[in-house]
Amino acid sequence: MIRIEDEPYKYGRSWGMMRYVVHPTIDLRVVGVEEATAKKRMKFLGQWYEKGDGLGAVGRIVVSYKGNEIGVGPGAMSHADRRFFWSNQSDLVGQIIKIKYKRDDTYEALRQPTFVAIHPDKTTPDA
Repeated sequence: MIRIEDEPYKYGRSWGMMRYVVHPTIDLRVVGVEEATAKKRMKFLGQWYEKGDGLGAVGRIVVSYKGNEIGVGPGAMSHADRRFFWSNQSDLVGQIIKIKYKRDDTYEALRQPTFVAIHPDKTTPDA
């Protein structure tokens, strides 16, 4: 916990006390992408979609982690980037991306992995 010096102590939730959580990151190679689909009737970027329709955007990024393929949420990827990379999958597949996740030693894969950034300068993944 981090305490803001000027803020008086209050029992319970307080803006003066903040929980500091470190999210570790790892760089992994992209091996594929999956399309986002509508879970219910919804409007996405000005167009209506029915349940199960493909949205024409990246919904999940598939990466190689310790010899297994795992799914990574699009996280910091903008809607425009999600649409671009769905249309141009070859620009993303094979790239090294930075992924943040929650630390959990009991979990065999990465817990709640999400996309942070593309590393066009890296050629080897961390795991």
